[in-house]
Amino acid sequence: MMKPEIRRQPAAGSCRSLFSIRSWALDVGRWTFAFLLGRPSSAFSLIEVTLAMMVMAVGILGIMVLFPAALQQNERSIGDTHAAVFAEEVFAGLQAKAGTNWATLEAFTMPIAAANMWSNLPAVRATNYPKISTNRYLVPSEPYEDHALRYCLATNSSAVGLRKNVTLFVWPGEFGGTNDPDIFYMEFFRWKP
Repeated sequence: MMKPEIRRQPAAGSCRSLFSIRSWALDVGRWTFAFLLGRPSSAFSLIEVTLAMMVMAVGILGIMVLFPAALQQNERSIGDTHAAVFAEEVFAGLQAKAGTNWATLEAFTMPIAAANMWSNLPAVRATNYPKISTNRYLVPSEPYEDHALRYCLATNSSAVGLRKNVTLFVWPGEFGGTNDPDIFYMEFFRWKP
């Protein structure tokens, strides 16, 4: 077995380098401690590891910040889908009624589509702003609300009476602000005056 020995490296010309830790080497068999010699090693330094951990922490923090934004965007897209389906249903009902009841189109009352899917759902009525109606879609077999929306249905007639326009304002949810509605617009024409 080899015995470890300490060798002194020749000085670089100054007294300070004589006592430098770099001037000493410890040889143990085949192993030479490179950090004592001042040579570059194959391991990462503490600063490199710390910087890598900081970059990872910033990346993970960035991903964690995106989760609430993604959930809010998902909620908004679901609300937009409910509003679009509701608007399509209302406008289809109005179109069906416009062909037969042109004079009473402004005062229409329409049952909600797929009424057997929901319980205690009120009929859709024409309201003028600022009156806002609320529809809560309750699941009949379970005691919970699937979704809710608020709406305002405004109707207008042309002076001649051959054209009526309908504007539907829809807000997702039963509660909340009314400053940013989804707005849907449709015009109806009387072809046979």
